[in-house]
Amino acid sequence: AWQALEASLDREEPSPVVLQGDETERWALYARAITYVLEAGRQAVLVAPDRETATALADYLADRTAGVLADAGRAATDAEQIALWRAARAGEIDVLVGARSALFAPLARLGLIVVEREEDPAHKHRSTPRYHVRACAEQLARLSGCAVVFGAETPSVESFYGVEAERYRFVLTHGAELMRQTRLKVGRGWGMTRPAGYVDVVDLRAAEVVGRYGIVARPLFTELRDTLDGGAGAVLYVNRRGTAALTICRACGHVITCPNCSASMVQHVGAQALVCHSCNARATPPRACPVCGGHWLRLWGYGAEAVAEAVAHLFPQRRVARVDSDVPHAEAAAAVHAFAADPAGRVLVGTQRLLAFGARIRARLLGIVQADIGLRFPDFLAPERVFVTLMRLRRLVTGGHAEGRTIVQTLMPAHPVVEALRLGSYLHFFRAEIAEREREGLPPFRPLARAVYAHADSAAAEREVRRAHRELQAVIASLALSGVGLLGPAPAILAKQRGEYRWQILLLGPDIERLFPLLQYGWTIDADPIELT
Repeated sequence: AWQALEASLDREEPSPVVLQGDETERWALYARAITYVLEAGRQAVLVAPDRETATALADYLADRTAGVLADAGRAATDAEQIALWRAARAGEIDVLVGARSALFAPLARLGLIVVEREEDPAHKHRSTPRYHVRACAEQLARLSGCAVVFGAETPSVESFYGVEAERYRFVLTHGAELMRQTRLKVGRGWGMTRPAGYVDVVDLRAAEVVGRYGIVARPLFTELRDTLDGGAGAVLYVNRRGTAALTICRACGHVITCPNCSASMVQHVGAQALVCHSCNARATPPRACPVCGGHWLRLWGYGAEAVAEAVAHLFPQRRVARVDSDVPHAEAAAAVHAFAADPAGRVLVGTQRLLAFGARIRARLLGIVQADIGLRFPDFLAPERVFVTLMRLRRLVTGGHAEGRTIVQTLMPAHPVVEALRLGSYLHFFRAEIAEREREGLPPFRPLARAVYAHADSAAAEREVRRAHRELQAVIASLALSGVGLLGPAPAILAKQRGEYRWQILLLGPDIERLFPLLQYGWTIDADPIELT
């Protein structure tokens, strides 16, 4: 792996490199690459998806590289940030590590850019200016004549397509290469970078469920029981907070929604409230349907709170803790610390927040309670988000456990994401996903921008977006932009947010930036969006 990476660093016009492998091996290669660049009298910048990862990476590199290393995340005050900026401009910093903004530090002798976990959505800046670190890093490397490395556990579809199109070079770490060779021998396809045990898929359409809320299927219950009785711990994942996803009237079908948004209110039994996860509005659960007055209100779906309650009811002698954004950070951190110190007989239930605690959530059993959450979302990027999250979770929890087990509960066992997770095969997912995007003419085959208009008056919002659509069509015709297409106008997936009605137009094709000046006051334009909500 180092020889391949070194060859890229030596090129006069180096191509971007996608470096795939386990975090430990990736970071070791970063250290060697930095040493190589510093010996040539140049500088390096490493961009991590969050401050916690940046600080951990900075601490790792400080003991393994020479030169002056700075952690941008530790510059907390304005004065410290200004001092860091001046030191960078004066050439006093050899290696800079930080989150997104570190990429824009004035390093005049830049020789290496590293984007750690390039597939992480945190690399996208969600507010103006809406930039993606990966795109900016590639452009900066081109302008500086330096190498850029995209480190990945599960490469993004766009990056791996760049590899297949021969725009990027692909390097596997030593361990990942050995794993790839082993998996190819048994026909599993390339994907996992180290042993992570076995995956069993449970079809919820046919499986028997036990306990409260119909959450735990018999195979997961049996595996949980055996794991806990065997003195080991388990992690259960469900990517939804609260107790129930919907409160629905069985008489008329009305769903309780947020008064400020179009999102459904989520039942939180612990807080005795309905909560909007979009704007945080809260309401007391109604006794009767506000539309028909009926008293047949039913809770539908479930979240982490319900899962924790159901598991505690099934295993009353075991210690069950919950980790999600409704739990205070100190309490969640204490629960994870206790689990890491002594996982025996413990069950950790959580949402995506579990990922923030890294390898401290390691266990013999991982249960994906409802793998379908997100897959039914009307957003072409949703399958990739789900796959990346579940693959990373599997690596963190059962990675290194040859006898570890992952139980995936799903209503869609044939979905490419579920099948790829079962196989541990990135290529299985990539082939299915890239074929679908090519059929639909979606990125990476055509550039995409999302234009959203929001207004407090529903009719005014619709009038403006339809007017803009007519103008865009006229300009496309007059400029003969034959490769440009429009999708919409249509209400956004979250059609009302914080009291404003939202409509959107999707712009596809080359030269779409020529249309941006037509969308001014009240419009928000997001080029290369990572979600379409």
